[in-house]
Amino acid sequence: MACRAIASAAWVSTPTSPGAAKARHSWPGPWQPPLCGRASHRSPYGSSDPRPRRPAPLGASYDDAPESAPSNDAEDEVEYYVPEAARDDDVLPDSLEDALATAASATSQALDQGIQKAMVEVLLGEFWDPASGPIYSQQGDGARFWRLAKQFLDALRALRPDATFRVVFPDVGVAAMLKGEWTAPGVSLASLGDRAPASPDDDVVVLLGPDPQGVSAVGRLARGLGPDQALVMYNPRLASGDVGVGLNVRRMREGLLAGFTTAYHLRPIGDTGSLFKMYPGRWQVFLEDASSPGRYSLVRELGSKPPYEDLMLIVEEHMRTSAGPGDSEAGAAPAEGPNVFEQVGRTVANLQRFARSLSK
Repeated sequence: MACRAIASAAWVSTPTSPGAAKARHSWPGPWQPPLCGRASHRSPYGSSDPRPRRPAPLGASYDDAPESAPSNDAEDEVEYYVPEAARDDDVLPDSLEDALATAASATSQALDQGIQKAMVEVLLGEFWDPASGPIYSQQGDGARFWRLAKQFLDALRALRPDATFRVVFPDVGVAAMLKGEWTAPGVSLASLGDRAPASPDDDVVVLLGPDPQGVSAVGRLARGLGPDQALVMYNPRLASGDVGVGLNVRRMREGLLAGFTTAYHLRPIGDTGSLFKMYPGRWQVFLEDASSPGRYSLVRELGSKPPYEDLMLIVEEHMRTSAGPGDSEAGAAPAEGPNVFEQVGRTVANLQRFARSLSK
């Protein structure tokens, strides 16, 4: 999985014996990665276009290759594909579908390793706000959110075909609305408010988007599962934007989340990068690589999820360091677009907003 504005490759031409025509090969481009570039004005996380693949091997037919008869005066150019060297940001997804499929794979791997409670967060900036949860600013966003959740569930089921699944929705209304679309063999539906959301026959319980009002119910569900049952929590929004939330509720939420292992996490950092984790790997902070448009640099690896203060310091330190000593000198010619200090300010402002949501 690579995140790039256009795949880098070198075509090396080597002349050989005369008597054959030149073959012309073309590389498709330019191309913008949906997740790691800016695929739409709403969010870089809003597109699902596939990335281009490697060109056809030599000897394949090309529609744009001219036909010419052999000539003793022509040289045959043999072209070799030189792949791009591996980069740290290759772990980032190429598309939304790629992210959900990888999240399902990481979750299944965690369950195979004995993890009983796993958490998946694929937080899309276009209709997910850390303080208020789903914002659904445009028509159809709500339905799309649930379609993405189902896509994650389908990918996880495909990896565990012998398991029985229980899908738990945050409320009765959502469960009733989606009942017809989500019915499948080996899948049972319930809501978090049911007297018994899960049964002892369920191998994997997938809890979708629980809200702050469901913190205590999530705790009861987790405690009621047997030792051979797994609980997967997808895109929880257990933090509340209400100022009046008491200390006991916050402690209950923190204690609940502490019992979960993050199987997959993908969150944008403003418009400059991502906070990423994929089981069993470490937490990683990726920021834009100024020297390679469309690519990202791994600026920090951490053993645990960084507090917002640490994340702010990491971003600010990297952006100021990458500016170079000459960028802040007086009289320097202004660069096109916002300078690095404006970017720092904008990114820090976004992180501060995220920080306020976590403290409530």
